[in-house]
Amino acid sequence: MILKLIIGKNFIYHLVIIIAIFFNSCTELYTDKTLVGSWEGDLKDYKVRLIFERNLNCRIELITNQGENFRYNGIYETNFFKKPITLSIKNINKIRNPLHTIISFINKDSLKMSIFSRKWRLRPINFYDGNTVFLKRAD
Repeated sequence: MILKLIIGKNFIYHLVIIIAIFFNSCTELYTDKTLVGSWEGDLKDYKVRLIFERNLNCRIELITNQGENFRYNGIYETNFFKKPITLSIKNINKIRNPLHTIISFINKDSLKMSIFSRKWRLRPINFYDGNTVFLKRAD
């Protein structure tokens, strides 16, 4: 009787380990290195380009349909431990407040991002049609 309990517990333990390894290997892991590069997308009347560098510098470029170009430079920080991933851009030239958003990778070459918030406490916590911008890697 005791032998059956030990074998049963070991079987369940090993089964849980195998399932965990399977799901871990099937999940693609994204890191801050995945974010580095140039990303482009459309937002209403603007073409949006975000450029993230390895040294945590970033550039936001907005191009209107009339060809006007707006550029902002800042420093970004991410938290890949949170789901969705949080992204903040600070020390932005021409803007007093930092910008806060969430992102989620669709694959290594495309992601979705919520619209920016000026306060981190008001940062969106999920995506929906009215607040989401889809970006593709432009490198």
